[in-house]
Amino acid sequence: MSLTRDTIANLIGGVSQQPDKLMFPNQSKKLVNYLLSPSAGLKDRPPTEHIARICDASQTHPYVHTIIKEDEEYTVLLTGSGVKVFDLKGNEKNVTVNSDTESYITTSNPLKDLQAVTIADYTFILNKTVTTELTNELFPNAYSKSALIFVKQGDYSMDYKITVNGQQVANYTTSSTDINTIKTNTIAENLANNLVQNLGGANWDISRQGSVICLKRKDGSAFTIQTEDSNADRSLYAFYQTADALEYLPLVAPNGFIIKLVGENLNIADDYYVKFKTADDSNFGSGSWKECCAPNIKYRINKTTMPVALVRESNGTFTLKTIDWTDRQSGDEESAPTPSFIGNTIQDVFTHKGRLAFISADKVIFSDTQDIFSFFKKTTLTELDTDPIDIGSNSKMVLLKHNLPFNEEVLLFSESSEFSIKGGDVFSTRTVACDLTMEYPCSKYCKPVNAGSTGFFVFENGDIIT
Repeated sequence: MSLTRDTIANLIGGVSQQPDKLMFPNQSKKLVNYLLSPSAGLKDRPPTEHIARICDASQTHPYVHTIIKEDEEYTVLLTGSGVKVFDLKGNEKNVTVNSDTESYITTSNPLKDLQAVTIADYTFILNKTVTTELTNELFPNAYSKSALIFVKQGDYSMDYKITVNGQQVANYTTSSTDINTIKTNTIAENLANNLVQNLGGANWDISRQGSVICLKRKDGSAFTIQTEDSNADRSLYAFYQTADALEYLPLVAPNGFIIKLVGENLNIADDYYVKFKTADDSNFGSGSWKECCAPNIKYRINKTTMPVALVRESNGTFTLKTIDWTDRQSGDEESAPTPSFIGNTIQDVFTHKGRLAFISADKVIFSDTQDIFSFFKKTTLTELDTDPIDIGSNSKMVLLKHNLPFNEEVLLFSESSEFSIKGGDVFSTRTVACDLTMEYPCSKYCKPVNAGSTGFFVFENGDIIT
């Protein structure tokens, strides 16, 4: 065998399992306890140093998360029955665990069931086995079986009539000469007196403010109401649960009165609800109408079924607490549906383009850009670029498990497929798309990671994770 002489500039080519003829001169078959660096060359791997014991043998397989914030670093230990926080010297920090968070972070397998991600001042802790819910609270409507009667216009020799449940219960005719009788508040006062006389006070609450009368059924049962006037029905209006347009409504009403505006077409998608707010918070007075959600609909997220937050306090301690998620503010299930993660488990949490995002079932749900704790539309009157986004793939429905921010996109991983979330310069419901990118297995337990310009994910090969 002939002697071969060569000069090797360095040994930072890494490990290669190729035949010797195909290996580069600076590669080796095996590299033990060394680190390769283009700047420092081949150097010894730094030793592992024991700093402190942060758990005992009884706390098997805890979930460990690292918080890196400016000049502070902490290690969070989720044991399945509680949470501990340590600085990098092993000193344990005081953690206050609010009672309404205890059941959420309790699990027999924290390593698989729990996940944590730090976003700004919040470390979100997710239990992937908990099914999210809405509370049983219904959006209140104190005037559910009530009607507004609005005298909009008065004129000489005008007839005004009110019919309830098919029976005429009030009528008034203005004078042909007396100007005092054509005042709208005078007409309303006379009609209200008729209602009190004919309907009585046993079953009805009758109140008046100016030119507006509120007629409320005490037992909450439904009724019918019609109005009639001798001006082609353009002077006296009755509003019972619905109205055709906002401009028909009076600017005087009971505080909290809700009306559904249905418009003149049959498209229920453009229906919306408004709630009256008096200017001085009085029970009945002048004010304005503001969009609200449908009455008697579930409108509040049950925060005990949602990810909780570990927050560092100003005194150096930590608090584990639930998050006050923003309530539904407009619409119903047709015009502003409940986010799709409700009724399902959440598998991943992250941020993208200024939005908080959840992966649940086959969807990814992004929050409102102006309020990261809001997953309901603020208004149903128009589509806003800031609206929450609830999207899944149109090409394949699979259960999504992980996300990976990559090359200005977000990659989504299921156990068998990968998808990419793309959007335009403005990331909104109008520009977002979820496209299938490749079919490749991915472990449901091991989250993909970025390393430089490369993303890595693993898949399970039998009993061996490769």
